[in-house]
Amino acid sequence: MLKKRWIYFSFSILILLTACAPRVAPPPTYEAADLSLAEIIEATGKKDIVTLKAVTDIKVTKDGRPIQDVSSSAVMMKPGMAHIKAYKLGMLIGDIVIKDGKTHVRSGKVSGKMKEFSKEFYDAVFWWDDMQGADTFRREGEYLLKKEGREITLESATLLPIKQKINTGGRDIIIIYSEPEKVDDFWYQSLMEIALENYIFRVEVDKLRLNPEVREGEFSLN
Repeated sequence: MLKKRWIYFSFSILILLTACAPRVAPPPTYEAADLSLAEIIEATGKKDIVTLKAVTDIKVTKDGRPIQDVSSSAVMMKPGMAHIKAYKLGMLIGDIVIKDGKTHVRSGKVSGKMKEFSKEFYDAVFWWDDMQGADTFRREGEYLLKKEGREITLESATLLPIKQKINTGGRDIIIIYSEPEKVDDFWYQSLMEIALENYIFRVEVDKLRLNPEVREGEFSLN
């Protein structure tokens, strides 16, 4: 009898905790007719985003084997500028600036693949930048944005990116997006997997700030 009462009590507590648990609202949905790229940017609040600051965890694999696990702090500003600091066990191991289409290492021993990743990281986050003039197609459940060298697939219901393909130097870089999150009223994908040949950079965004104040010299090369 005592055992039955204990089971009933435990089950009641479980139901109560489940009922009281906060529910995470899903991303908003957009049911409008076919949208242009400008309308997509306007509808999702990206038009007013000039600068982003992200704190991330990055796991790197090569041929499916883990080879590196680092954290990073990145400041990105339109058009095309980024300052990325990579840390291992709290120690700065790489300080990289992306500017004028080039990658500059301010300090640390940074591999060629990490330099390449740093450049593509900007395009992964600011996916809508430099897409002016892209052809926009709507197909079942998706929008496809296409211009020379880049293709971006959005989920038509949420207008969030789900895949990007960048062709550079005769090879494709594939970016897969998932895990929608929200900061203020801005929705973004908090998980990105960036495939560079046999390397995969799995980037998990832990924190994102919109239009933070940028300190003087943030993107200087020394």
